[in-house]
Formats: sequence, C-alpha cells, structure tokens
Amino acid sequence: MQWVLFPLLTLLLLWGGHYAMQAMNRAFPFDCPRYWPFSVFNPRRPSVLEWAIAAISAVGGVCGIRWVERQQFKAGPVVVVGLFIVIGTTAIQGVPRGFAYPVDGGLRSKEQYYHDAERVQSPSDFLRQFNTVQPSLRIHSRTHPPRRGFAFLGFEKSNR
Repeated sequence: MQWVLFPLLTLLLLWGGHYAMQAMNRAFPFDCPRYWPFSVFNPRRPSVLEWAIAAISAVGGVCGIRWVERQQFKAGPVVVVGLFIVIGTTAIQGVPRGFAYPVDGGLRSKEQYYHDAERVQSPSDFLRQFNTVQPSLRIHSRTHPPRRGFAFLGFEKSNR
C-alpha cells in the first residue's frame, strides 16, 4: 500500500504546488515557467508504442525492484534493474528524442553540454569562474552543476 501512497502524495504535492505558483504569478508577476515545476516542457500526446514502452518499463521496474530486494540489493542486480529503468523510461520518448537529442540538440539547436564544452579553453579557469560565466552558458550547462560539462569536455579533448 505504501508504494502506491507515496507516488500519489507526490503527484498531489506537485499538482498543488503548480497551481499555487500560477496563482502567485498572477498576483505578483515573476518569471514563472508555464508548467512549473518543469521549466522547459512541451506537452504532447504519446503514441501507442510510447504507451506500450511506458507500461513495460513500469511493470519491469516494479518486478525488477522486487527481484533486487530478494537478491538482498547485491550490486549486479541493482545495476541491471537500474539500467533497465533508465533505458526503458528514456525509450518512452523514442530513440531520437530520448537518446540523441539530449546530447546533440537534434542538430537543430546548440543547447547541449557538448556545445559549451567546445568553447572551454581551460578547465581550471572554467571551474574557478563558473558562477560568473553560468548566465552565458546554454540551457543544460546553465541549469546543472559543471560536472556534466566536464564530462563532455573530456570527451571533446579525447577525440582531438
């Protein structure tokens, strides 16, 4: 029963928080994302395949978590189930939207970590000045700590 109650309470809090933020924004206008707490979000109707992948991911995730519990949380089963959940929930968006666009921007924009990593001349200067340069970074790099940008900087440097 607890595994049902927690997600329902979480959704209720998100829903209530969303409407509270929208009401505050109407009373005292500020830069509030339309779909708060999700800032960059475009709702769309999922396809039948996406619904099927979501169902498989949900059922597989629940069964996987129960299996991991029976295995007493050994590293191997945890990794396998964790990868299944991450890959399954990402696949809901489809291969281009779920796997390619988050890295390359879908070849239609330059909004990803990789594009900021191309501009970094000195990793130590970048880290030292992160708070200063953060507003000039692209959306992904701006909204996350610098470690992800460093991962892509490492990929960039290793390919030269």
